[in-house]
Amino acid sequence: MNRNETRHRERALTLIELVTAVVTVTVLMTVMLPALGETRRGDKAARCLGNLAKLAEAGAIYAADDPNELAIPVHWLMGMMPGAMGEYEWGGKSGVGEPLDGYDPLASKWGTQNGRGPASRKLNQVIYGDVFPDYMNDPGPNGINWLNDTEIELGAFHCPADSGYSGHNYAAWRDSGLTSYDHYGNSYAANTLWVGIPGGNCRVWSITPFVRPISDVPNPGKTLLFTENAGRFAWRKNYGADGCGSLSGPLAGDVEEP
Repeated sequence: MNRNETRHRERALTLIELVTAVVTVTVLMTVMLPALGETRRGDKAARCLGNLAKLAEAGAIYAADDPNELAIPVHWLMGMMPGAMGEYEWGGKSGVGEPLDGYDPLASKWGTQNGRGPASRKLNQVIYGDVFPDYMNDPGPNGINWLNDTEIELGAFHCPADSGYSGHNYAAWRDSGLTSYDHYGNSYAANTLWVGIPGGNCRVWSITPFVRPISDVPNPGKTLLFTENAGRFAWRKNYGADGCGSLSGPLAGDVEEP
């Protein structure tokens, strides 16, 4: 065998080895990627659960100092305007969803301009300290203060698995295309469930730890304070599926029908 033939065979073997290596890597990646994806999802879920534990601890600390012993802080807008039900504005940043003035995200009903900035969200102070200036009446040059309030990263209120609307929640969140953290300023929702009898003088009662002293909660250690917003309405996902509408009327107009 001459020298040229030997070189040709060595080159051929090298190409075969290269192709084999590429195929092997491809097969390994095909096998490993689903496992890696599952690991990432598991890590995000664990971090979300860790946040919920941190929020529950912060709620207990807040209740210990609060004259009314409330584990879920009540925002100052409660009772001051329609729709202020306390679901999200107990903690987090300034949201940009549902602008009240055209399409300007800084005019969001969940934002600093409309009284829901980070300075007004009381669990922020428990977790991060009193470091949030109140810019409600101080937008700054070109609205820079309001803008900065929408861009701060508050990890305790930001679930890493929060990728946006995932089914059966407020239609406004679905339509915005935003994450819950960006829309409301919070990836989590408080356990704020009310009951009442419809009528001209409808009075509602909390059947949750919301607006209830923690000393009046039968078993606070096993009571849900906060949940991921993506699953907030999961308990009524099948509402109406068996033909039963409601004891007192249809769902509210701003919540999707199943």
